[in-house]
Amino acid sequence: MIILDASVIIAHFNRNDAHHRSATDLLAESSAEPLAVSAITMAEVLVTPARAGKLEVVTAALCRLGISSVSLDSDTPARLVRG
Repeated sequence: MIILDASVIIAHFNRNDAHHRSATDLLAESSAEPLAVSAITMAEVLVTPARAGKLEVVTAALCRLGISSVSLDSDTPARLVRG
C-alpha cells in the first residue's frame, strides 16, 4: 500500500500546479499498488472542492483512482516510526 500526501492529489487535480505532470505520472505508475490517504489528508484534499461545490465530482474521481481513506488510531504515529 502506498500512502499519499495531499500535495500529490492536489497537484494531480490542478492542471496549473507546477507538479501536475509529476503527480499524474506517479499515480499512473502506482496503479498496481493500493493507494490510500489518512482521513486527515483526505479532508485536506477535499476542502477546496467542497467550497467550490465540487465535492461529489472529486470524491468520484478519487474512487476511480482507487484512493481510499484510512483511519488513524492514537498509536499510529509511534507504530509508523518504529517501522
